Amino acid sequence: MAEPQKVTSLPSKQFQVDHNEGIISGKIKFTRKDKIKSTGEIVHYTVISTKAPDEFSHPGTVEVSSNDSLGRRDELIIVKVQLTGYSRTWDKQSGPNPDDTESVQTATNYFRVIEQL
Repeated sequence: MAEPQKVTSLPSKQFQVDHNEGIISGKIKFTRKDKIKSTGEIVHYTVISTKAPDEFSHPGTVEVSSNDSLGRRDELIIVKVQLTGYSRTWDKQSGPNPDDTESVQTATNYFRVIEQL
C-alpha cells in the first residue's frame, strides 16, 4: 500500500491565500459558457485535471467558474479561487419497509475564480 501523501505548504511569497480561498493548477480538459437567465451574465466553466499524487492514482478533476475564458483545451493554468458551497440533506430508504429511512447529509462545493496566476 502506498504511503499517505504529506501536506506541504506553498511558499508564502509565491501565492497568498485568505480564508476560503485556494490555488488550483492543472490542465484544461473542457470549457463551456452559459448565460444566467435572471441577470443575463455570461459565466465560463472550465474543467481542470490536476496532477495525480503518484503514478498509480488518477488525477483529480474540478470545475471552476469565471467571468472570462481561462484558456483552451490542454493548456496548463494556475488559478486562485474562492471556495463556496452548500449542504444538502435527504432521506434514504434503509430497510425493506418504506418507513425505514435514514438521513443522508452531503455538500456541494463551488470554486469561483478570483485571479488567474
